[in-house]
Amino acid sequence: NLGGTVGGPWLASPGIIAPFNFGDLIGRLASTKAATKFFSMRFCFITSILRWIWLPLLLLGSSHSSIYAFGDSYWSAYAFQIFLYVILGITGGLFSTVTMGYGPLLVPQEDREAAAALMVMFLFLGLSTGSTFGWAMGNNHWFGL
Repeated sequence: NLGGTVGGPWLASPGIIAPFNFGDLIGRLASTKAATKFFSMRFCFITSILRWIWLPLLLLGSSHSSIYAFGDSYWSAYAFQIFLYVILGITGGLFSTVTMGYGPLLVPQEDREAAAALMVMFLFLGLSTGSTFGWAMGNNHWFGL
């Protein structure tokens, strides 16, 4: 069990947070002008909703979850989770950059500054709500965690 080893608790910082941040960086760097022509706002919205599929997939790799799928192969579960976090970071970085660039263009010129401010407010609201929800899941042992 990776969490039961001496370095287990420290695996989360370099092993989970770093791949997500590298994926986020890759997604933001991939948000070129050509990429913004490829991704529509509708596509970004639908795909962002579909990212909720990641929660059960991540639970498959958590040894404390009731749906753990890797048996005694803890390193395979860890590699699976790293892969999922990289993909989650790439899509998050790409879609947040594309939508933050396109969003204000959907309203008239005189309302774009207010629209951008509202988008930033809801971005921070989503980040804080998501992190609070993650804390509540771990603290209250939801989903067998």
